[in-house]
Order: sequence, then C-alpha cells, then structure tokens
Amino acid sequence: MPPDSKSEVPQGYMWRECTDIGARFLMPESWFFKEEFAPGTFAYFITREVIPNAPSQEIRFSGGITFRTTGSESFYSTGLVIHALPNFSQRRGIKPSKISKDSIEQPTEPLISVGRYKFRQDGPLAIYRGFFRDDGMVFLGKEHGPKHYYIEMVGNDRTGTLYTMIFETPSERWQDDEEIARRMIDNRVLNKLF
Repeated sequence: MPPDSKSEVPQGYMWRECTDIGARFLMPESWFFKEEFAPGTFAYFITREVIPNAPSQEIRFSGGITFRTTGSESFYSTGLVIHALPNFSQRRGIKPSKISKDSIEQPTEPLISVGRYKFRQDGPLAIYRGFFRDDGMVFLGKEHGPKHYYIEMVGNDRTGTLYTMIFETPSERWQDDEEIARRMIDNRVLNKLF
C-alpha cells in the first residue's frame, strides 16, 4: 500500500511532489526531475540521466492517447515517466479504467508481457500493473537496445482521469533496477479527486 504523509522515506530516496496533479513519487536522491505540460496532459520525468532542456514532442497512440516525450536528442535510458490525462473519458468517450485494462492486457508492439498482470481497486482508482520487455526498437528515429519495463495504468472513472506510469531501463540493468522500479511505482501517492 502507498505510504501516508507521515511515513518514513527509504534511505537514498526523497518524495517528489507533482503538485499540479496532487501526486507524489519516491525518487532516488541523485536522480533528475523534469515536467512538461500540453493541452490535456501533464508529464513528469524522473530519470537517472539528466534530460537536457530541449523541446519535447507529442506522440499519439491508439485509443486517442497523446503523450509528451523528450525529444530524440535528449533521450534517457533509465527512469519513470508519469502522464496524467484529466477529463480523458469526456474527451475520448472511453472510460479510463477500460483503456487501463486494455493497455496492460494487450500491450502495443513491441512490448512483450513478462508474467501475469495485477489488478486492484483502490476506491475510484482501477489499478493495473505489469512487467514487460522489448527486443529493441527504433523510437523517434533513434535505435534503442532491449529494455525492461514496469508499467502501471490507473483509471479514475469518477473524475475521468487516466494515469500512466512507465519505468524503463536497459535489459542488462534490469536485475539491479527492478527494486528501484517497484519502489517508485508501488509507493506512489495519487489524488483520488483529480
């Protein structure tokens, strides 16, 4: 369960507040933070590598989802990207819980599911989590080697908000980074009223 506001922070971590969405995430102390905003999307990046101050790009996915991402000249290799899409159901005509479930059950290529996904309901939040990998891909014109992912999709049908949280790291680092991924996603705190 996510910690409450009085809980202790594990050694080497600190809370990173995302005040615009009323959320917070555990962040390794030596990591970097960047935020981006676009119409209908709040994007936050917590990364091992610094992300240069370069313009971000919009990426459109099936189901009417638009994300902000770092530009191809400022990729990071390890980190957590958080997207909050308020009023998603009103803008797209689909419940956030449905797109959350569908995205985890049927990931888009090149993602390959690793094991079974987990579901739980936390009040209005429908939470889907799973582990994934890819065998390498070309993204925004740049080739990337194999990666592992820990992904959480959260749908709040009461407010219409969709959240995506994607931790990614090169596959050769996964054994060391899995604990960091779990700590960051499993302990996140979301505002159930956003």
